[in-house]
Amino acid sequence: RRHVWPPLRRRPVVAGRAHVDQRRLDTGVGDAVAQVAQLGALGVERADDVAAHGEPSAPERLPADALDRDALRSEHLVLQRERFVVALPVGHSLAQGRGALAIGQLASEPFVQVPRERSPGLYDKISRLTAAAGFAPRVAQEAIQMQTVVSLVSSGLGVALVPSSVANLGRHGVVYKPLADTHDPLEIWLVWRRGHLGLAASSFI
Repeated sequence: RRHVWPPLRRRPVVAGRAHVDQRRLDTGVGDAVAQVAQLGALGVERADDVAAHGEPSAPERLPADALDRDALRSEHLVLQRERFVVALPVGHSLAQGRGALAIGQLASEPFVQVPRERSPGLYDKISRLTAAAGFAPRVAQEAIQMQTVVSLVSSGLGVALVPSSVANLGRHGVVYKPLADTHDPLEIWLVWRRGHLGLAASSFI
């Protein structure tokens, strides 16, 4: 039976009227999130779901009609685009040498990843990549935060596909290798309610 590690309990950071979840700051995308904080100081009414896993997660859990209504009421800006990298324990044979890894080289490896109910977009991207290579990942462990995923990799529990910015966490015992396979970029979005952006924030964006 797989154990799902609980989230860390942290207080949110509030910058102006923009809400930024502190846990997002721990994912290595601090520069992008810092922009959100600046926007809050400039009067952004709402900054929704700057997601550690590369794309907005909350709208993906809404029904289709709610998505349509929300799309009419909001606008967004792509703050960052990035690719997957392979996180490996330092002593792993695939961590040796230089060069990118093909996803097929991970077919026999145990995976550590975020569960689908936590991040359906990220989970489905990984599933499509592995399916294209002819296998389904054998998930040995799940964790709902990226820093926990990387910690479990460093402990030798498996390998993981993570956004490249996660390498900025600086976790010891982990090697990050580029992924040779092509895939759609992972995106971090800033979303605000249409018509609720002040002049200063509009100029900043």
